Amino acid sequence: MERTRRVELTRSLLALARLVSLGVLSSIGPGCASGCQSGTQDDSATSGGTDSADSADSAVPLVFEVSAIVSEVIPTVVTVTWTTTLPIDEPVVEFGQDEDYGRQAPAVDQGNGSFSALLLGLKPSQTLHLRACGQHQGQVVCSDDHQETTGPVPPELPGLLVPATEATQLSGGFLVTSLVSKPPTAVILDRDGDYVWWYQSGEDSYQMTRAQLSRDGQWMLFRVDMSNGISWTQSRVRLDGSEEEQHLIEDLHHDFVELPDGTLTLIRGDQQQVGEELVLGDKLTELGSDGSLNDFWSLWDHLEYDPEVVAEPAWDWSHANALDHDEQENVYYVAFRKLSTLLKIDGDSGEVLWQFGGLESDFELTSGEWPVTQHQFQIDGDRLLLFDNGADRTEPARVAEYQLDEQNWLAEETWSYAPEPPLICLALGDVSRLPNENVLITWSGQGQIDEITPQGELLWRLRTERSAFFGYTSWVESLYPSD
Repeated sequence: MERTRRVELTRSLLALARLVSLGVLSSIGPGCASGCQSGTQDDSATSGGTDSADSADSAVPLVFEVSAIVSEVIPTVVTVTWTTTLPIDEPVVEFGQDEDYGRQAPAVDQGNGSFSALLLGLKPSQTLHLRACGQHQGQVVCSDDHQETTGPVPPELPGLLVPATEATQLSGGFLVTSLVSKPPTAVILDRDGDYVWWYQSGEDSYQMTRAQLSRDGQWMLFRVDMSNGISWTQSRVRLDGSEEEQHLIEDLHHDFVELPDGTLTLIRGDQQQVGEELVLGDKLTELGSDGSLNDFWSLWDHLEYDPEVVAEPAWDWSHANALDHDEQENVYYVAFRKLSTLLKIDGDSGEVLWQFGGLESDFELTSGEWPVTQHQFQIDGDRLLLFDNGADRTEPARVAEYQLDEQNWLAEETWSYAPEPPLICLALGDVSRLPNENVLITWSGQGQIDEITPQGELLWRLRTERSAFFGYTSWVESLYPSD
């Protein structure tokens, strides 16, 4: 339900503005609380002996007309629109759980005194306080307080528990991930363990391994396996739920990355006939903004299939499961679970620049252990951090970091971590080092996410109920890309 509140400068408020210009008062702003800044008003209207009260009567009042609408699709998203009768700069919406607000959302100038803002990161089923603000003639001005109530979490989503937290050392921010549950759901979680955004992909879908925010901060991107077992979709939905796009793509699986121009690079299966066998390898495909597909790299062109060393099932040769792109070097990194291998690929030529792990590694390991059936990873310069699943169904999972020396082709395991008691992670798994050097680990198949210190101290743990588990996870400091 839309509510609109009008705030007008009355005769008495304009008289106060006159006092500000005379230095009697230090600040003025319609509806402003303690956060409003000081400013002065031009005194020229009183020159020539003009009566100040008459001058105030003739002034154009500053009016805010504010509307706040809760999304029907994602009821923790609120769209705020407003108009003003006088020009303002630096428009924002201040919002929070009380009239201290504490958070800001940037606003878009729609022209003709109209503005809009999307409020994100809101908790479900809570009363929200908000007000529209901006600067007019160097003076911070705000509307009166406006209240809205966000909607509840759908009953299909599993409960979330936070059995461990050390808030003073946490990285803060939000987690963007997916629930591999029924129905598969893209979600954003805050560090209280609350859902602050969700989008359910529908009853005809089976699983969602990756969900991530678009670079422009306007969309949630995700890929879904369909229940019929033969269809896959690459999708995106606006964060307010107002628009969704889907592309049905054959043999799509596991992971994707968004390039700076909005093109998506996807992992797809690539079947080849080898003798009497039909063998499944992998390829990389670009999905353009117009829906066009461009296959530009295939594993078959670079590695030789050896039926004697293929893990079961034999037809699934390589099983690529994680993808990253470095835009400065224009290189791709692809992890292959069945080969226990990570490849670095030139984005222009398609040349394989190196192979880490597996039977034909370009690196010699000087200390530690090679990863086995690894999944997600993070490369930062010459440091490789990855989630090591271990041998299926027999070995506990761990995370490990390696120092890579591309000059001498040496690799050294410099750090590793495994929880106590040990965890078996049969599906997926993700790890990333955060800006404060803490490590975020997603034990996907166990339905658990941990944040630990570099020394291995557990700071924060999130668990799902109902045997649901997590897909890959991205950490973001803010849900607004301009912050």
